[in-house]
Parts: sequence; structure tokens; C-alpha cells
Amino acid sequence: MREWRDIYSQLASTVQELGFKPNAQPASFEQLHMSLLSGLLGNIGYKQEEEDQWLGARGIKWLPHPGANLSKKPGKWIVCAELVETARLYGRGVAGIDPKWVEQVAEHLLQKQLLEPHFDKRGGDVLAYERASLYGLLIYSGRRVNFSRVDPHAAREIFIREALVAGCTGEIKEAWDCKLPFYAHNQRMVRLVEELEHKSRRQDVLVDEELIFAFYDQQLPFDLCSARELEAWYKAHHGANPKLLYISKDELMRHEASGITSLAFPKLIRPRRRGLQSQLSA
Repeated sequence: MREWRDIYSQLASTVQELGFKPNAQPASFEQLHMSLLSGLLGNIGYKQEEEDQWLGARGIKWLPHPGANLSKKPGKWIVCAELVETARLYGRGVAGIDPKWVEQVAEHLLQKQLLEPHFDKRGGDVLAYERASLYGLLIYSGRRVNFSRVDPHAAREIFIREALVAGCTGEIKEAWDCKLPFYAHNQRMVRLVEELEHKSRRQDVLVDEELIFAFYDQQLPFDLCSARELEAWYKAHHGANPKLLYISKDELMRHEASGITSLAFPKLIRPRRRGLQSQLSA
């Protein structure tokens, strides 16, 4: 009781010196534990499914003390007031916490990583999966974030390659559903060149992906990273240039394959009747 009264008097004098006003309402469970958590970030623990121990900061493993109030059902995420090592490492003064509280009070200490940046066809944005750890302890993983806010240059390149280039060349199973007229036109031109490849038994008629990427990269703005930005930019400039972002069939064919045309490979051949009759009579 003396220790409790000393702590209370110290906190009361500190609050008074800083000019803060005491709460009119008692603190809630969440507010009280978040305030304690801000000073006990090194004492948090996560229950591992394959083990009976709790994984703590910097790879330590500990157990709730048998005399703790929550020793029987402590929860998946807990924090303890102190760590004591006897026969094993135990935590005393255990309380259950929400991992979202850790993110709120320790935002400046989290180590974040972005994994697998990709183009999301549904939203039309370049997304990545974010994971965050605190002192080596994983706080959350697989959170979808907008990659363009972190690296706009890399997000723009991913958008051009996966949304525009890959959709035209058919390297993805389901093409991006773009309603802009240039996209369907470029897809159709690529299909025509691919048909010439099949007819000529050559696989070097269609230009490389890098040339198609360079075509879009040269014309699109440097800060364009999403489908919404593309639609807005295209509508603003399409009136002055109706063929904006249109790729012709000649531009999609290599110079070495200039002799391969649709005239050299017609869909239907009609033989001359007179020549055929003279050959039969001979």
C-alpha cells in the first residue's frame, strides 16, 4: 500500500507540474493497459501454436508465473510487469493485450518491410504486402498497402509492365479490364502479329516486351501509377490526339520480318480453272 501511495503521489505531482488536468471519468481497460504498454514494450509475448511458451522480444521465451492472475488462460498476446528467471523464465503481473495497441504506442519503433509489389486488377493500384516487427517479434503480416506512396518510380514501372504490357501480350491469364480505346486496339494488333508468327513458323516477328514498355514509358507522365490516374490523364489529352497510345502493327513487327505480311499468307487460295484443266488434259 505504501508503494502504491508513493506511485500515485509521484504521478499526481508530475501531472500537476505539466499542467495536465485529471480525467473526469475513470480510465478504461484499454487506456490503462496502453499506458502501461508504452513502458513495457520489451515485456510483450506471443503464444506460439507449436510450443507451450510465449515468444518475447529479441527471441526470448517465457511463461506466465504460476501465481499470476491469468496463469490458466493468459491469452495469445500478453504483457508482464517484470521478467524473473528462476528454474525457468517467468513473467509476473500478466495482462492480456491487443496487438493493435502495440502498433499504436510503438509506431516509431516498428521495423516495416514491403513484400511482393504487384498490380491489383480490381482496384487498379500497385499494392504490396507489409509486415512489421518489434524487437524481432512479428506484430502483423500480409497487410495490403499502396506501393506508390513508398516508391512511386518502381510502382509506375510495375503498373506499365503488368497492367499495359502484360495485358497486351497475353502473358497473364486474365487481361486487365481497361475500357480505354487504345488498350483494345493494341491487343488486337498484337494478336494480328502473333497470327503472322504462326503462319510463317517464326517466333521472332513480334517485338520484345522492352520495346512495348519503352513506348508507354515515353508517353505516360512520370507520376502516373494507377488506373484512375491513367483514365483521368487519357481523357484530358485524348481530344487533342485521337491516336494517343495507339500502337500500329508495323511498330510491333521487327525490321528483320518486314517481308512477312498478311498478303503473303492469305486465308484462302483460289486456283485458276484454265491452268488446272490444261494440266489435267496433258
